[in-house]
Amino acid sequence: MTCIIGINCVDGIVLASDQRILRGTEYSDEPKIVEAFQNFLIGASGLTGIRDKFIFEMQLFLNIPRDERISMREFLLGIEDITFKLYERYEKRLHISDSADIGAYHFDALMVYKQFENRATLSHMYSTGFSTNVNKFDVIGHGRPSALPFIKALYHESRTMNEMSKVAAFTLSLLDEAQIDLSVGGDPKIFNLPDNGDARELSKLEINNMVRRSPTLFLEGILNI
Repeated sequence: MTCIIGINCVDGIVLASDQRILRGTEYSDEPKIVEAFQNFLIGASGLTGIRDKFIFEMQLFLNIPRDERISMREFLLGIEDITFKLYERYEKRLHISDSADIGAYHFDALMVYKQFENRATLSHMYSTGFSTNVNKFDVIGHGRPSALPFIKALYHESRTMNEMSKVAAFTLSLLDEAQIDLSVGGDPKIFNLPDNGDARELSKLEINNMVRRSPTLFLEGILNI
């Protein structure tokens, strides 16, 4: 019940998401991207309850007393194990059929972090706790089929974070305003993690300035980037 977009750019990585969450019978807006610690961003998609449990277990893991600061490798292995344990516990309980969209177990995440000092990394972690690096872009969540054509058509490896942030903002705003997918919506939330520098969340004003023009004019502008 979400849409999360990760894009490799010439100067870093863009991680963007919608904010619509279904709890019971009502929708609300909640952030779907969290900064676990400095320069480590996670955007998780899937059943709301599984996402909540993942975030809770991740925070418990981070708060374990240690003699030294947790390393990037230790954290990656730790959240892979958390994801696998959740899968083991709940997959059979929530599984209905291979084709079920609602009620079946589902969880995955896009992660953005500094594996190297001067290079940001984008990874996709699957529901079984296996993660792999993404070289270009990825889209996860219920809104993937609607968002992917825009990202695929407008992506180029020479684009900057600023340029692809506009593409992500337009895509998420279009899904919301045109009600292409009713499970995806709310104001876009966008983070940039540069190869050189720290992660930064774009302000609501910045995002609004990106999408304030009509979709047609905005799309024409993007195509001419």
